[in-house]
Amino acid sequence: MLGEQHRRKEFYDFLHAVVNEPDFPIRVNDIVIEAGNSRFQPILDRYIRGDNVPITELRKIWQDTTMVAVWDSPLYRDFLASVRELNARLPVARRLRVLAGDPPIDWASVKNKDDFQRFADRDRSYATVVEREVLTKGRRALLIVGGIHVIRRASTETEGKHPGVADLLNVRHPGLAYSVYTLERPLNEITSCYPSLTIVSGTVGSLSFGKLVPKSVRIQRIVNGKPEWVEPKEEDWPVIREKLDALLDLGPTMTEIPETPDVLPDKKYLVELHRRAKILTDFFGFDLESDLPPIPK
Repeated sequence: MLGEQHRRKEFYDFLHAVVNEPDFPIRVNDIVIEAGNSRFQPILDRYIRGDNVPITELRKIWQDTTMVAVWDSPLYRDFLASVRELNARLPVARRLRVLAGDPPIDWASVKNKDDFQRFADRDRSYATVVEREVLTKGRRALLIVGGIHVIRRASTETEGKHPGVADLLNVRHPGLAYSVYTLERPLNEITSCYPSLTIVSGTVGSLSFGKLVPKSVRIQRIVNGKPEWVEPKEEDWPVIREKLDALLDLGPTMTEIPETPDVLPDKKYLVELHRRAKILTDFFGFDLESDLPPIPK
């Protein structure tokens, strides 16, 4: 399980290098992505095996997910294209399959937050795809999913309402999911060239997981009988080795690649994104619309 940093160029440079290693198709059968609606798996299969798929069909994979506009960065389209190109050079028996892990949402049928409810458990949808298409078939996969989804619940932590992908897989398949978390900032204890992979044992594994948590993260606590969002302290977290298996350090540079210019003038698409964002804002209770580009006059 490789914890992705959404829209980060350095992460996808690393990912391209990994997938194009000569041994990769020997060791791995499938790549499971968060950035794809599982309802469109047949389209994704056709594209990855080399069929001619119109872009109007192909972009449904990443545009019609439960996320709003996140996957419009060209990094995701380009990664799928690179796997397709790799498959064209491989013998049939070694060709990779790319699996979409996001819930099979049909936005045409989602009018309000109650309609969205049945598609809200993104972690369970992703874990179900991994179990059905990879584990039960005896295959091996690289799982690409946001960093928060690869983090396990430590034995000292109370069970949350919504277990992540790592927890869901470990419950039924203990030890099969290996969690690699990509650092947002380098740890002082790790000094090496980039990229570097550090197994969380010894000194590093004994550090507080709070050292890895982005400064913007807040946790909900009950204060005077009411829920409040507070900034956690390092001592509030368990040690790193209880939550992860390894750390990936890509260096201090983080380059975000936004959506391509051709997406923004598409008024019909932007209107639909704002409609979805309003539904999600109502469902989650925080604003998801203000970050979207405005609808053109």
